[in-house]
Amino acid sequence: MKPGVEETIKRIGRFLKFRPRTEKEIRFKLKGLKFSQSDIDESIKFLNSEGYINDTAFGYEWAESRIRSRKIGRNKLKNELKMKGIPAELIDDILNSAYTENDETDLAVEFIERKFRSGYNRDDFTRMKAMLSRNGYSFTIIDQVIGRLKTRLDEGEHYGEDNGS
Repeated sequence: MKPGVEETIKRIGRFLKFRPRTEKEIRFKLKGLKFSQSDIDESIKFLNSEGYINDTAFGYEWAESRIRSRKIGRNKLKNELKMKGIPAELIDDILNSAYTENDETDLAVEFIERKFRSGYNRDDFTRMKAMLSRNGYSFTIIDQVIGRLKTRLDEGEHYGEDNGS
């Protein structure tokens, strides 16, 4: 192995210690460290052959993690996967799998309940819609969530001390 390739692998090894990375992230990091294109290409080939880079596995793990920890919607997750360099044809499979296992409307309700722990009322619905939209939920999902929350208020469920209005 060429000395330049050995150095790129050594440097990227530290980068990979913290969490798995996509090929795009690794290429970007190595370019920023001013390695030659041929050393980068050889290093990527080696890392792929040794299983250190697996964009497919990364995509599924990233989706599961982001849904579990952040309760993000389909659109935001799709954009994140694109930014990470996951191929478009794989993104659709990842999204379909992730949102088959996790109902997107339920996730959006959980997201809102987390944000409005101390309570909400009808005056908060406009703010909720904006938050859900920024978090990657479609307008259809947003309408379903707001409908559920309105029903809860109509049925007398109160969230917070004086938010039953």
